[in-house]
Amino acid sequence: MELIDNLDAEKWTKVEGMNSANFPAEYKKYHVMSHKMVEAGHWSFGVADFNTGQQRQVEMFGCQPKYDPLKGVGNIGMKFGGPDEHQVVGLLAYDDCVEWKG
Repeated sequence: MELIDNLDAEKWTKVEGMNSANFPAEYKKYHVMSHKMVEAGHWSFGVADFNTGQQRQVEMFGCQPKYDPLKGVGNIGMKFGGPDEHQVVGLLAYDDCVEWKG
């Protein structure tokens, strides 16, 4: 299963040629600790920076209704955006990368 499978393809796009071996600077590795559906298509995750352990709460929009897009994911590269930098706008796992197109 690919990351895009649990996301709305009209709001997310698969990025070809990006992988965790060439980890882009705008991505940081996080450990996913908690998952909570806020409403259909909107999830909140508790994550911790893989290197520092600093915890934060982040939001993810444009998910398939009722499907946790990070189910079974322990560690993943994340890129943040939005007005307060708490919205997930990119995910990178091994050779699978998706980015928010809104």
